[in-house]
Amino acid sequence: MSLVKPHGPSGKARKESEDAVSGRAEKATSWIARSLPPLLLYLLVVLVPLCFCSLLNDPFELPKTCLTLSLSAVLLLAWLLPRYRETSAPLDRGQVRFALLLSLHAAGILLGTIFSANRPSSLLGSYGSFQNALVLLLLIPVGWITARTFRDTQGARRLAHAVLWGGFVASAVALCQHFGFDPTGLPRVGVVSTLGNSNHLGAFLCMVFPVGFGLLLGERRRVRLVLLSAATSVVLLAVVYSLARAAWLGLASALMVFLLLNAKRLAPADCRTHGRRFVASLGVALLVIAVALLDPVTRSRAGEQIARLCEYHAGSGAYRVHLWETSVAGLKHRPWLGMGPDTFWRTYLLYQAPNASVWRLTEGQRVNSLPDSPHNIFLEGLLASGLIGYASYLALLALYFHRVATMLRANTDDSEFFYTSTGLAAGLVAYLVDGFFEIDVIAIKLLSWIMVGMIFGYSTDGDSPAPQTPSSVSRAEKQVNARFAVTPLPFYALRLAAAVGIVSVTLGFVCLRLKADYHYAQGEQLLARDHLEGARREVDRACRLLPWEKEYGKELVNINLMLSQDGEPSEGVSRALSVARRLVRLYPEDGFLRGDLARCYLMDRSRHQQRSFDSAIDHLREAVRLSPENPVFHFNLALGLAAKRTRPALEESISELERVLKMAVEADLARKHLSRAKAELKAADSSAAR
Repeated sequence: MSLVKPHGPSGKARKESEDAVSGRAEKATSWIARSLPPLLLYLLVVLVPLCFCSLLNDPFELPKTCLTLSLSAVLLLAWLLPRYRETSAPLDRGQVRFALLLSLHAAGILLGTIFSANRPSSLLGSYGSFQNALVLLLLIPVGWITARTFRDTQGARRLAHAVLWGGFVASAVALCQHFGFDPTGLPRVGVVSTLGNSNHLGAFLCMVFPVGFGLLLGERRRVRLVLLSAATSVVLLAVVYSLARAAWLGLASALMVFLLLNAKRLAPADCRTHGRRFVASLGVALLVIAVALLDPVTRSRAGEQIARLCEYHAGSGAYRVHLWETSVAGLKHRPWLGMGPDTFWRTYLLYQAPNASVWRLTEGQRVNSLPDSPHNIFLEGLLASGLIGYASYLALLALYFHRVATMLRANTDDSEFFYTSTGLAAGLVAYLVDGFFEIDVIAIKLLSWIMVGMIFGYSTDGDSPAPQTPSSVSRAEKQVNARFAVTPLPFYALRLAAAVGIVSVTLGFVCLRLKADYHYAQGEQLLARDHLEGARREVDRACRLLPWEKEYGKELVNINLMLSQDGEPSEGVSRALSVARRLVRLYPEDGFLRGDLARCYLMDRSRHQQRSFDSAIDHLREAVRLSPENPVFHFNLALGLAAKRTRPALEESISELERVLKMAVEADLARKHLSRAKAELKAADSSAAR
C-alpha cells in the first residue's frame, strides 16, 4: 500500500509564509503608530479653529465639535490599533503621575454623568452648548496621545508651528472682517473670524500668541524668523481688534509669565546672546498694538472696554457675578459629585438669585433665556464633576507648572527647548486667566489639552523600566522585540474592541447631530418664508433623530400651534401637546417648557377642554415656582385664573397682575387686565349679595 503525499506547501514554507504575513502586519501597525497620530494632531490644531458650515443652524460651534469628535475618535483608534509599540521612550515619574491624574479626571466626569441631575443632557449635551461628557472624555486621550507622540523639541516645535499657522489664518480672516471684507459671508456682530464670537476669537488667539512668541525667539534661520514675526504680529493685531477684555487680561498675564520665566536670559551676562532679540520682539509687539490703536473707532471702543474692566455693579460684569453666585449656590447643595456636565441651565433654574430672569445687561435690555454656562471654567468644571472629579484636574495643573519649572532649570542652554516650553506655559496661563471670565468652547479646550500634552511629552528622567515583553511569542514578534513591546493577544483584543466601540458610537452621534441640525436649519429657512407645513416636516425629522433635544422640540411646538391657528386647530394642538408633554417629562425643572405646555392646554378645544384648562393652570403655577421672577408666567397665570370667573381665582389673578406691574413689564396691558379682573370681582360680589 503506497502513501500519498499531501498537496500544498511544506511545514517550513508554511511557517515562512506566516512569518511574512506577520512581518507585513508589523510594518503596517508600525506605520500607523508612527505616522497617523501626528498627522491627526496636526489636522486637529489647524482645521478645528477654521471650520464652519453655512448649511447648519449653528454654523460655527457645531462643525467644530463634530470635527473634533470625529478626529479624536479616529486618533484614539489609531493609537490603540497597533499591537507593536516602540519601547525607546519609557515613562518617567511625571508622565506616570500625568496618566494617573488623567484617569482620575475621566472617572470624575463619568461619576458626575452617572449621578447627573439630567443624564441625557450630561451625556450628549444640550443645544448651543457642547460641554457634554462625550466631548470631555474624548479630549482627555488627546492630551495623553500628544504627550506620547511628540517627545522631543523638534516634534513639539512642529506641532507648535501648526498651532501658530492655524491661528494666523483665523487672524487674517478677523483682519479682513475688521476692514470690511468678510470671507465667511455669515451674520456676525463685531470681529468674529471663524470662531463665531469675538470673545471666543480673543480667547483662542491669546493662547496662540505666546506659542508664536516662543517660536520666534528660538528661531535661528532668517527667512523663518521673518515669517514667524509676520504671523505673530497678525495674531496680536487680531487680539486687539477682537475687543475682548478677558483676552486682553489673558494676554497680559501670559506676557508677564513669559517675562518671568525668561528673566535669567535678560541678565547682563546673557543679554548679548538673548536679550537683544527679546527686547526687540517686545518692542515690535508694542508697535503693533500702537498701530492697531491708530484707528479712532478702535481706540474709542478699546478705551470703553478698558474703563469697564472693574465694573461689576452693572453691565456684563454684574451679570457674570450673578452667574457665579448661582453656581456657588448649586455647589453648596451637591459639592462632591456636582450637577453633571452641561447642566448649568438646571442649576440656574433651581438656584438663581432674585431678579434673575429680568437682569439688565444694558439699559432697556432683559434676559429671559437660560444661560448654558457660568462664564467661568473653574465653576463649570466643579459643577460638571464636583470636588471629587475636579480636584484631579487642579492637581494636574499644579503638576504641569512644576514640570515646566523643573525642565527649565535642567535645560537652560537649549534655547529652542527653553523658548518653546515657556511659550506653551504662558499660553496655558492665558487660557486660565481668560477662562475665569469666559465660556470654554471646543477649539479652546482642545488647544489647552494639546498644550498640556506637549509639556508632559518631554522626559525628565529615565529610571522607569521599559515595558516587559512576553516570553512565548512568534518568530516575527521575536524579530521586533528589540524595538517593540508586544501586547498580549487577550488584552489587545479587549482594547481594540473598546476602541472600535468608542469610534462607532462617536461617529454615529456626529452623523445624527449633523443630519438633525441640517433638517432644523432647513425648517428655519422654510419658516422664514412662511412655509409652515414644510417647516413642520423638517423640524419633526430633526426631533425624530434627536428626541431629547429641547430646542428642536420647542420650535416644533411653536410651528404646530401656528398651524392650528391657520386651519388645523385640533390636529396642530394635539401634535404640539404630544411634543410638549415629552419635553416636560425629560426636563421637569424647565419652567419655559412648562409654560409652552400650558399654552398648548389653553389652546386645546377638545371635549376635555375643562380638564385641559385646569392642567394649564397647574403647569403655569409650576412654571412660576421654578422661575418666580419671570413676568410672562405670572401674566399668563393671571389670564388663566381670570377666565375661571370664580372669586378665589379672580383674587389670585389680581394678585398676579399686581406682581407683574411691580416688575414694570407690559404695564399698559397688565393694567387693562387688572381693571377688568377687579370689575369682574366686583360684579361677582354684587351678584352674591343679591
